[in-house]
Amino acid sequence: MTRVEDFQQWKRYFPPVEDQGGANSCFAFAACSLVEELWCFLTGERILLSKQDLYSHLIRSEDEDIIGQYMQTVVKTVY
Repeated sequence: MTRVEDFQQWKRYFPPVEDQGGANSCFAFAACSLVEELWCFLTGERILLSKQDLYSHLIRSEDEDIIGQYMQTVVKTVY
């Protein structure tokens, strides 16, 4: 794995900051951001994943009172 010593070099791996609004979708934003950063770090290619698709896929539940997801579930779904 490539070692990056300087934060100035690290910045190129981070995706742009996005606003989730009031959707309680922070789990989708966090998981997608994690995968986007790792992908860029490992391949040098920047990708943007759909937070909305991930959110919609994971939030489908008979219990509409459930808000959010466990990160382990979210990351496994993205991966």
